[in-house]
Amino acid sequence: MIKHMIQKARIKFFEPGVPGEAGGTVIHLPAGHLGLDPMAAPSVVRQLTAVQQRIELLETQNRQLRADIDRCRKSSLGFAHEMRRLLTD
Repeated sequence: MIKHMIQKARIKFFEPGVPGEAGGTVIHLPAGHLGLDPMAAPSVVRQLTAVQQRIELLETQNRQLRADIDRCRKSSLGFAHEMRRLLTD
């Protein structure tokens, strides 16, 4: 829920072409600005459209759901093996 609210705020704040609001090019600071790589320089990235941001959000959610399904599958297999072991003893 909070991720969705942050995403909506980003879309609204960085929406290009809206008078009185920020927009256009966004400067992303690499790890060097966190003290990890002193030789790194900031990179300039073009702003994504709302549709592109939505696609990225859905792809992220898709990856998370697939990981959750994988964890459930593995834990259910572990549970089944444990039940089989308990029932055969």
